[in-house]
Amino acid sequence: MIGLALVVNQLLLKQKKTLAVAESCTGGLLSNLLTNIPGSSQYFLLGLIAYSNKAKTSFLKVSPQIINKYGAVSKQTASLMARNIRRIAHADYGMGITGIAGPRGATKKKSILRRSLSRAESRDEVEPPIGTVYISIAGQKAGLTEGFCFSGPRLEVKRKAALKALSILKNLLLKKSVSKRVARQWAAQNSPQRITPSRGFPLSEDNFGLCRDRTRLLYYKSLT
Repeated sequence: MIGLALVVNQLLLKQKKTLAVAESCTGGLLSNLLTNIPGSSQYFLLGLIAYSNKAKTSFLKVSPQIINKYGAVSKQTASLMARNIRRIAHADYGMGITGIAGPRGATKKKSILRRSLSRAESRDEVEPPIGTVYISIAGQKAGLTEGFCFSGPRLEVKRKAALKALSILKNLLLKKSVSKRVARQWAAQNSPQRITPSRGFPLSEDNFGLCRDRTRLLYYKSLT
């Protein structure tokens, strides 16, 4: 746990980004992991445990209509939690986590419909089973929301959810770091002929389609 949180800590400090977190099912565990690392006060602005639906609507301004239509445990609610906590704290990134840690909170019918969860769009189609967790990250211009169904007892579901949230945030920050490094390299050399992609040949319009590193190539192309 500490190792993953430490990587996130270093990335946020290096990129000079701030973070705010809105948690439900994890009960503050994610905030605890983040603030266990020295120096976290430089980027961690706010942690809010909105455990009840009333807290989500009152403090995070999640619309009651959204909760009634999709449920408190849904990608829509998680997304609004992330976006609104970011806005409230004036942070660079906002995170929202909502789920069902168990052992109660889902009916037998919900567990039977576990396989239908990924295809469902509203509460009318399926109720989330125990272990269902939605994690959302909101940035200034974009965000992402992912759904998971973790196995195990209550504490294990909470632990897995918090670690998965750290992992998603780490991967997002690493992508940002790589993009900035590539941009600096481009600016310094100012020529696509002098930048060598992963397969080792110079980048040019002639061999543009040969490189397997599609992300970097698309980034280079957008700069030309």
